[in-house]
Amino acid sequence: MRSFLTAFLFLFCTGPALASAPQTYDVIVVGAGAAGLHTAGILKARGLNVLCLEARDRVGGRVFSQPIGDGQYVELGAQWMAFEGQHRLQRLVAESGIHPQTHSQLGKDLALSRGGTRTLKPGALDMSVLAQLDTLQVYLRLNRILRRVSVAEPWRSADLDRVSAADWVQGAAWTKESRDFWTHVINQETCCDSRTLSMLELAQNMATAGEVERLDRAEHYYFPQGLGALFRKMAADLGDSLKTGQRVLAVSENESRVTVTTDGNSYVARYVVLALPPQLMGELGIPSHLAGVADRMLEGRAVKMIAVYDSPWWRDKGFSGRVTSRDGQLDLVVDSSHERTGKGILVGLVSGPRSQAIGERSLADKQEIFKKHIHAAFGEWREPLQFYSHDWTGDVFTRGGYASHRPLGEWTKSQDALISPSGHLLFAGTETAREWRGFIEGALESAERAAAECESLLR
Repeated sequence: MRSFLTAFLFLFCTGPALASAPQTYDVIVVGAGAAGLHTAGILKARGLNVLCLEARDRVGGRVFSQPIGDGQYVELGAQWMAFEGQHRLQRLVAESGIHPQTHSQLGKDLALSRGGTRTLKPGALDMSVLAQLDTLQVYLRLNRILRRVSVAEPWRSADLDRVSAADWVQGAAWTKESRDFWTHVINQETCCDSRTLSMLELAQNMATAGEVERLDRAEHYYFPQGLGALFRKMAADLGDSLKTGQRVLAVSENESRVTVTTDGNSYVARYVVLALPPQLMGELGIPSHLAGVADRMLEGRAVKMIAVYDSPWWRDKGFSGRVTSRDGQLDLVVDSSHERTGKGILVGLVSGPRSQAIGERSLADKQEIFKKHIHAAFGEWREPLQFYSHDWTGDVFTRGGYASHRPLGEWTKSQDALISPSGHLLFAGTETAREWRGFIEGALESAERAAAECESLLR
């Protein structure tokens, strides 16, 4: 059925209605998120004839800055920059003129657990001393695994691809508290069910940060002026080489070129870079062995909720705004208030299996969930000036956030499919990164790799 539809769309969109032959480009980049914009920008700067196509009427992909007035923004998607190690993103931030801000360290952290609210010292874990020791020894075991996994060729550790992350935790941890903690962390960080992805997928993903300790400080800086400014600048630099509102329906390659068909036009290139979430690629008519990998990808599930206030009123009650929970409806709440305007902003996150039911609810229902969670934590609820949420799983141009993952056994089966070039198709996106996979930095790193591959092939 897929091949029939692809052929139909190709013939329909390239038939007599298009009298003149389409222009041929050196490279067409599909997707104008961080990876796509950076890939196209690099290639254009090096003198190649490039076209970047984006289905949405905006750029940025899974970075989605929402204006809230006074030149300030909240982020409905990716929000943070790490304390160290993300030099590509740091450079773009410096060039764009937006200024990073760190989370307030004032006040008490809170934990919702076992039907009550507990105060925590900064960085403390909500568990017994024995469970904390158990958690530490699991962490040390995990570190040893990360040191032996190849980031570039993870399939060489095939034994880890045969055991799920959940099963590994069950065997590694001694106490139920520690097992519950690690299961929750994995579900939250990968936005997937730990029973469905392998220990190899988890280890490779974590190892791309270079040092595990970096992951503890990966959500260090945020940007009240909006990360969208970075990508609007990159889009402006591309000029006419960027076309938005062009949803790609089919990609068809022959021995010398690739035809890209959108819902209104047809374009031809020597090479095409697919800078899309992998779960979208299988619908484009790419070769069946690649489409199969794309169709098997685990879509990340995440819901973000944001409440905007006149001021951070929780600080007056002695709270930092940070609330962790393993048995509440939200995983985490953080204070992302804006220093310049004084606006108080609470960001709530729920990821993995627990997010599915919430993501399907209305905005009013989500606000009610958020209200109950905040009231349970702070003992009070105040109506926000604005409330936002975005369901990335229901977003047809993304179908999941913050990143997708390979299922159990997939690294061994497909190895570098959807990463290394295949024919006239190349791939970019944070899922293909060898550095900071799952982060904006990973998308930028993948773009540099894809651009270098294009140049090499064109030569």
